Amino acid sequence: MRTTVTLDPDVVQGLRELQEAKSLTPKAAINEALRLGLRGLRDVAVKERAPFVQKTYDMGEFRFDPSKANALLAELDFEEWAEKH
Repeated sequence: MRTTVTLDPDVVQGLRELQEAKSLTPKAAINEALRLGLRGLRDVAVKERAPFVQKTYDMGEFRFDPSKANALLAELDFEEWAEKH
């Protein structure tokens, strides 16, 4: 496949270094770099990761009746409103 690509200067420098180190043509250096990069991306995606485990902590007994949480929130909101007015 033929295509035109504009490369950043640091990428060009890396390709030139690869080309000189391995005595490659520019085409071969580009293909080698792309193969290595794509293999690295694939390996990262395929690596098994440890499953996420949510840490939990025992917070003790409830200090209020959770079935009356709305009443508690209303009381707290009223206290905040009263302080401002």
